[in-house]
Amino acid sequence: MYVYLYKSAGRPAGVRALKTVLRDYAARKGADIDGVAAERCVIERAPGGKPYFRDFPKIKFSVSHSGAWWACLVGTAEAGLDIEDLSFRKTRNHRYLSVARRFFSADEREYVRAGNDDPEALKGRFFFVWTRKEAYLKYMGEGLGFGLDSFSIFDELPGARFETVSAGRDIQAACCCGAGETPEGLIFIKQNSLG
Repeated sequence: MYVYLYKSAGRPAGVRALKTVLRDYAARKGADIDGVAAERCVIERAPGGKPYFRDFPKIKFSVSHSGAWWACLVGTAEAGLDIEDLSFRKTRNHRYLSVARRFFSADEREYVRAGNDDPEALKGRFFFVWTRKEAYLKYMGEGLGFGLDSFSIFDELPGARFETVSAGRDIQAACCCGAGETPEGLIFIKQNSLG
């Protein structure tokens, strides 16, 4: 399982980046997927909205984007990924607390509120919870409509565990994987490698 990151310089990553990831992942894992097969691969959506490779159902992925950043977690097990670019997010305590009140469980709200004396700490705590909640929903194959307040990241979630993805000072990212899974590496995609 690998996490791929791409920072856009104006043009969006999208399907082109996803196919670059598929080619790279196949090469790293010795999978029998050549460049032509990766380029022709069809991406479809499951009933809950989760995308998948129709031609390579054993390869699972989760995509997230925020600001100029695009990220993809790819492996052979179900997983979910969320990334948030904090560099352009203004620190407005009342906004984070309001969102937490509306969408977070009681223990998550308390965790976020514990950083209320320091605006940067509050923002960090808020996105620590938010990225894990989104990653879990993607892992489950559900969208935001499932209910962000229907579970807590601090509870034991059957078969799932969270990993922090360290990608830089202004990036908050997390993945949710099966209990025995963990990302093996972080790979930055260069601008000129997107065909």
